[in-house]
Amino acid sequence: MPDSSVLMVDDTTSLISPWKSDVAKYANIISVVGGIEALARLRENPNICCAIINLSLKRVNGMDALIKIREKYPKLPVIILASLEDKAIIQNALNYSIQDLVPFPITSESLIEKLSKFLPQKTEPLKDKVSEKKENNNSKTTEDTELSGLKAKYYEAQSAFANSDFDKALKLFLEIASEKILKDSHLKYVEESYYQAGRCYIKKGDYNSAIEILKQFLTKAPKSLLTRQALFQIGTAYEYMGDKTKAINFYTKVISLQDTDSLASQAKKQIKKLSC
Repeated sequence: MPDSSVLMVDDTTSLISPWKSDVAKYANIISVVGGIEALARLRENPNICCAIINLSLKRVNGMDALIKIREKYPKLPVIILASLEDKAIIQNALNYSIQDLVPFPITSESLIEKLSKFLPQKTEPLKDKVSEKKENNNSKTTEDTELSGLKAKYYEAQSAFANSDFDKALKLFLEIASEKILKDSHLKYVEESYYQAGRCYIKKGDYNSAIEILKQFLTKAPKSLLTRQALFQIGTAYEYMGDKTKAINFYTKVISLQDTDSLASQAKKQIKKLSC
């Protein structure tokens, strides 16, 4: 188990991103979605050595978190993830003393190399393992190759979603969801792609399809860490369709499973709005 922790400000829905999985080998990832939650986790975890903030989600959460972190923790190293096309966002972030920038598409090697500078120990072994990983690429087994291809497609879909190319993202996620290879190493990507496809359908305004595939996700992966997010997305779809009763019902389910985090706060806010 890694001794160090990294604060990850992201949408927290991409739990199995290839680069997140690799970072998790060297530091505990503490995921948050906004500035208030980021400050709470920093207070609770004094061993956090760095913050990684995704600024290309087309939301205010990343920049808001950066501002709040800098107000309370001016010396904490911060790495931002951003699309080079988001020049205004990057320029704004530079005003808050960031330590490094990793552009999309993210690769494990580039992020780990930059992160290694802020880990208090095992920096050299970390770099060695990255080099070793490159050297071993040519000796992968068939299963490793299949998994690598699936991960690459999954990441490509994530990048398309982050850049608002929802048609491309949906196509790729649906291809992964239809994958017939049911090895344990593949299954988590297949299952999560149902959830991600639901998000794409919502972005495209196809709420019936979103609800259908998100319910499939809940059936296929009832113990997933994304269960509450899926329930929230279904509530969102019903809200957009004008069905307040069903929307409130699903938002309430989100709160019933955990009522103290940022997702629960969002659900409560939506219930309050719909109840007026």
